[in-house]
Amino acid sequence: MKLGIKLPIERLERLFPWRAFWLVARPYWTGPTSRKAKTLLAVTLLLMVASIKANYYIGVALRQFTEAINTLGGDELFFEKGEWLLVAVVAWTLAAVFYGFLRSWLIWDWRMSDSMMRIRQWISDEAFLKERVVALGNQDQRLIQDPDLFTERAVLLPLAFLESVYGIWTFAPILLDSSGWLAAGSVAFAAVTYIMVFLLGSSLSKLMGQRYETEAVTRTYLQRAAGQAAAIALQRNERLVLAQAASRLESLKAALWAVMCVNRNVSLWQTFWGKVVEHGPFALIGWFYLHRQISSFGSILQGVQAFQNVYSGLTVFAANWEAISTLRAECERLGALVEALEESSAERMKEGQWVTFRNGATVSFKDVTVHNQYIGSKPVVVGLNLTIDDNVLFTATDGQGKPELARALGLAVARGTGEITRPERDKVMFLTQFPFIPECTLREFLADGSLEARKDHDLWNALCSVSSELKLMAEKSGGLDVVKDWKSSLPVSQQQQLCLARLILVKPEYAVLEQATDAFEPEYESKIYSVLLALGVKIIAFSNAARVAKHVDRVIELSPDGTWQEAKASEYNTPRWKILLNHLTDAVPG
Repeated sequence: MKLGIKLPIERLERLFPWRAFWLVARPYWTGPTSRKAKTLLAVTLLLMVASIKANYYIGVALRQFTEAINTLGGDELFFEKGEWLLVAVVAWTLAAVFYGFLRSWLIWDWRMSDSMMRIRQWISDEAFLKERVVALGNQDQRLIQDPDLFTERAVLLPLAFLESVYGIWTFAPILLDSSGWLAAGSVAFAAVTYIMVFLLGSSLSKLMGQRYETEAVTRTYLQRAAGQAAAIALQRNERLVLAQAASRLESLKAALWAVMCVNRNVSLWQTFWGKVVEHGPFALIGWFYLHRQISSFGSILQGVQAFQNVYSGLTVFAANWEAISTLRAECERLGALVEALEESSAERMKEGQWVTFRNGATVSFKDVTVHNQYIGSKPVVVGLNLTIDDNVLFTATDGQGKPELARALGLAVARGTGEITRPERDKVMFLTQFPFIPECTLREFLADGSLEARKDHDLWNALCSVSSELKLMAEKSGGLDVVKDWKSSLPVSQQQQLCLARLILVKPEYAVLEQATDAFEPEYESKIYSVLLALGVKIIAFSNAARVAKHVDRVIELSPDGTWQEAKASEYNTPRWKILLNHLTDAVPG
């Protein structure tokens, strides 16, 4: 029995990826936005019914109007039927326009909701970092452009199908009443349309998927090349970059050309056949009129209207063949992204490959071994057992584990074994060597997009507590509410200072400094640590600068072989790795 059910489902999947469609569509219709989504859909459907009904009554009113002319009913009947025809046209216009407006509103709302949800999931879902080896690629298009194409087709196509069903339901009785042969003709015309469109456009869905993927790959490559134009010029790699760009553009041109050729062939047929269908009912009705099977001019007009509406309803899939192909391609692209995000959140990696992370009151390491990003590499630390409820410095020579251990603590992702406990994310803040600062106002950055109002006095005090130069920079830049590209307009040292000011405003329980003050002068560095200690923030510093030891309580020194040693900061002078390096240097013959 299960096999009997499974086979039809698999056949349906070959026709259209329903499971991928529902996977992508489900959050908008079942999540927090479901009430708004269903309300918009209900109003849209009511207006759709109203527009079709109004179009139907236009045909009725037109028939009565023409019959009033045929029977010479006089001016009073003429104007009465003309007024009803005008009322039907106005009602149809209002219903059709607002139906289109609500339909666009539904598309827009779904797209905005879906993009925001995916972006939030992409940025905040730490577990996804475990799946970075999955070659999804081109996340910019999958998060912005793909939802746009998907939601537009996902709304328009089902509504077009419902329009066709209701249109057939409304106009089929009129068509059958006009002539059974005319009704049979509409079915025959529709059958020919489907046969030809399927023969000419069966490959369109696959070609559309290849086109979007090639376009995204090309765009991503060109964006990266543009972002590294200076490095390309300094290395004199222009020829290589131009050759690769030309190759990708050729691939894109080939993909676009293939799609254009299929669309051309389908369009040639549909354009020709459209004219045949447009005039076909007139020829049929003319024949019936000559043989006195139809005697009213109004019946002729209403029969033609019914034929065209029924034919449009029957051929809705053929008329939207390109849109269906686009939707299929988008289901496959977005479905892969959504599936990867959901599966990574469900922790599908094998046990023993990743460090376990838990929330707790303090930071602690239990039998933690961490490897760097290269598979098969030596561990950066082995068997680390440590509880941090004070101020600690992790130190090691460059390239020996500091960034990996700091990022493991911050991202809750680490290749290795053991267990790391840490407080919730909002209680731990990180200062990195190369910070991220978007184009925004200083107020937005310091408040981290928080809706909670921050007083200007608090913002200026935070800037001043870091340095007077930082406050002067803010004043010269126009104050707290001027949008600027701080990443390109400020040196790295001042970018780090802005991040420190933000940390001072937040006052987290822990501050993790990943070489964040190594480039500062010792006097200024001491001031920063003094401010953090005065706030009661516990410091976890990662640095190879031995001078940082005077600002902490303990020092954890990581050795090249993965072992580690703990010492009191007051007794710590010179790192073992520096002594070892000096011995190696002395041993080398001059």
